[in-house]
Parts: sequence; C-alpha cells; structure tokens
Amino acid sequence: MNPGHLGVRALTSGSLAGSGVLAYVAAWQRWSGVCPRGGFDEPACLERQDHLYDYQWPASPWHPIGHAAEVYGLSVLLLAVAAFTLPFLLMPVLRRHALWPLAVIPAVVLAGYGVLVLASGIAGRPVTVPGSDLTALIVLGVLWPSALIISALIAASGYSPDGSPEASEDQRSTARSVSAVVTALLIAATTVLPTYLVVGPIAAGYVSHDTAPWSEAPAGVLLVLAAIVMWAATTRIAARKSTGDRQPESTRVS
Repeated sequence: MNPGHLGVRALTSGSLAGSGVLAYVAAWQRWSGVCPRGGFDEPACLERQDHLYDYQWPASPWHPIGHAAEVYGLSVLLLAVAAFTLPFLLMPVLRRHALWPLAVIPAVVLAGYGVLVLASGIAGRPVTVPGSDLTALIVLGVLWPSALIISALIAASGYSPDGSPEASEDQRSTARSVSAVVTALLIAATTVLPTYLVVGPIAAGYVSHDTAPWSEAPAGVLLVLAAIVMWAATTRIAARKSTGDRQPESTRVS
C-alpha cells in the first residue's frame, strides 16, 4: 500500500468521518426526544438508560430502538476500512511484520462485529456467533486501542528499523508526529470501554446505574475530529514521497 497516495488518505479520512456521523445518528435514534439536557432524571429517560436498549452490544434481553443498531453497524463497517489503512498512514516506519497484523486483525474483527450488529438490527433480535462477543471485547476494547497508541508513539519518536535518519526528520516535524498520536488517541477513545465508562459519562455530566444518556454520541464527534487531524498527521508522508520522486537521478543512491 502506498501511504503517501492522496486516495488512501482521502479514503481513510472519509471512512472515519462517515463512521463518526453514523455513530452520532445511531445515538440520536436512542436518546432524542426522551433525554433532553436537564431531563436525564425524568421517568422516560431513566427507562431509556436501561441496558435493554444498548445497541452497541445487542444481547438478550434486548429491545431495538428505531434503526440505531443498523446505523451503528454501518458505522463500525466504515471504521473497519479506516482501521486497515491507518497503520500504513500513521506508522510507515514500522516493519511490515508489525504493520500488517496491526491493520488486518482489527479490521477483520471490526467487520465481523459490524455485520453482527447490523444483522441484529435487521432481525430485531441479537444475532451472535459463539465467542464473538468476547473476541470483539478483547481485541477492540483492549488490544487494538493499546497497540494503536503504542505504535503511534514509537513512530512519532523517530524510530526507524533500517537505521535511516528518520529521527532527525521527525524532530523537525514535531507537530505532525503529535497529530499522529492525537489521531490514535481520538480513535482509541471511541472504543467501547472508554465510551461507556469514561467519555460518555463525562460528556453527559451524568452517571447512570445503566447507560448514561448520549454516551455513544461523543464517539461520533471524536471520529470526525480524527478524520480531520489525520490529514496533518500524514502530510509528512505524502511530502516525503513527493520529494523523493522529484530527486534528480544524479543524486540518487543506486
């Protein structure tokens, strides 16, 4: 994959933005009309906070609300596209045996998870595969966000496995390196554990015994922000490739 190609960057950004918009729409389906700001303790909103209506992980007993599950399933499928391309964009200095697992494993798990959520919404009941929930929780809730952040930090530090002078160039591109780490952090914050335990309740300013109102909505906003920030994080890659392509033949090392 060519990480400097404009099309790859546009695909990744578009997938992140689309995923974010759909994630917010799914949250709107669940909470709009029953949980206005300041009305979180009203009876209708308290009822909607029940895990019975959680569409991100449909499990019996489950009551679908509108098309929240279908919309969220599509959001996850778009995120799977971005999950595959992001490592090549943010961490091209890593060796291929590290890049490919970091790209393929989360993308495959996200795609499978998204299909199951989408199917659950269409069927109106939880659609599961034995072991899929635990696998998705471990990979998407713990391993992927951790690996994404650590890899982005390593790449931003100027690490280069072939000993090339990557560090000095990264030192002159601190803002871009920081953007890569920020992109990774934004995406990691949208995974299920931060969404329900940290980001959602903080954004709502409310702690619920079940699901805090609008908990899923901030993830949509963060994904759109990640779609914007990743352009700054990947500019260095595109510029470096362009410079290399224009380098005169007489100065190239054979």
